[in-house]
Amino acid sequence: MRSPTTRPSSCLRLGALYANGGEGLAPGYAAAARLMSSIPAKAAATLFLWALAHHVLAGVRHLLMDVDLGSSLAIARRSAWSVNLLGALLAILALEAIW
Repeated sequence: MRSPTTRPSSCLRLGALYANGGEGLAPGYAAAARLMSSIPAKAAATLFLWALAHHVLAGVRHLLMDVDLGSSLAIARRSAWSVNLLGALLAILALEAIW
């Protein structure tokens, strides 16, 4: 049986593989990294993040309406526009992070 001091730990080996650009991590790692750096994948990620942001903001809006905050028609319309604009703003911020 080998002593643990004669062999580097699996964490150190994994760290060295990541430091080497991921080469040798797994057979499909490099292919997945290339795929995720493509324009269609970045566009899909941006759309997903916009949809997620919109969904969360709309959910908060509806929770506030459940406790009778913003239930009048004028305020409800304004909050709906706010959700759309904030969702677009968060999507633009996601664009900077992804691209």
